[in-house]
Amino acid sequence: NPAEARALAERLGDAAAFYKIGLELFSARGYFELADWLAARGKKVFADLKLYDIPETVDRAVASAAALGVRYLTLHACGGASMLERAARRAEREASSLTLLGVNVYWNTLVIGATLLLAVVIDTLGKRRKGMGGP
Repeated sequence: NPAEARALAERLGDAAAFYKIGLELFSARGYFELADWLAARGKKVFADLKLYDIPETVDRAVASAAALGVRYLTLHACGGASMLERAARRAEREASSLTLLGVNVYWNTLVIGATLLLAVVIDTLGKRRKGMGGP
């Protein structure tokens, strides 16, 4: 839950600079406050959400993520070239800024296309190995 994630981030302090927030935490109450809280402390938020929808919807979601200070955002590549291109263009337009020690720091959200889900790859490889006489 976001409260536990925030408490962990407080305990870690400067020992961690990146925080991955996946779909389970995203769907919990308090996600947006957590992402905003992390970004305000100079932490890099990796929103591993694998967005997959019509291009307009993903475009707007990228804008929302950028406004939260999300540094990395995953999209599901199966969404197609149009969705990926619009997301990348939106990310370029949505610069975020943060003042750290009196210095303004600017960055763009980087979108990452996920092509395969690790669990699917592992399951597929495991079934192949069994079919070939493996464990």
